[in-house]
Amino acid sequence: RALEASLTRQAVVLPRMKDTDAVGIMREGELISIAVLRFEAGALVERIPYRIDQQPAPIEDLIESFLLQFYGRSPIPAVLLLPRQLPPDPRALSQVLGGMCRHAVQVRQPTRGPEASAVKMAMQNAELLLREALATDEAHEQVLARLASLLGIPVPRGRIEAYDMSTFQADATVGAMVVFVRGRPEKRSYRTFA
Repeated sequence: RALEASLTRQAVVLPRMKDTDAVGIMREGELISIAVLRFEAGALVERIPYRIDQQPAPIEDLIESFLLQFYGRSPIPAVLLLPRQLPPDPRALSQVLGGMCRHAVQVRQPTRGPEASAVKMAMQNAELLLREALATDEAHEQVLARLASLLGIPVPRGRIEAYDMSTFQADATVGAMVVFVRGRPEKRSYRTFA
């Protein structure tokens, strides 16, 4: 019963019936994590995580451009909840988002109550995403160091390209290249060669 009560309290955070998104953002160095929590009829229905690498821009500049790009492809809620320090002008963001859809959008920066709790939950989600990303990055660095050791090279390589040449019945030769950057596949750099 205690577990069910706890889950119920977590699931229904907002008393209002309007669709609401709460945004949390955290940064460590040039790594930024963003969590968007979607509430429908007061219930948390979705958590959307984002990770942005190598971003030196200030968070204040980044959050506005992120929100405009995000809501360019996602449904725009009636209420958008942001941390207190972001963005510099919520009214301007409200007008821009309202112009992108057919309803008014309220951008709020709550300091207390259920809406502030939703923003706090979004910030905690963003912090968790950031910690997971940092742990994953550390694991990738260890794998790259081990690979460098196996290959007998002094420093792990930032970019690794692997090639494969294939033929079909001694005809129709095709080459393929896959690319890994810092231990992660970079699919936009994959190539095939005739």
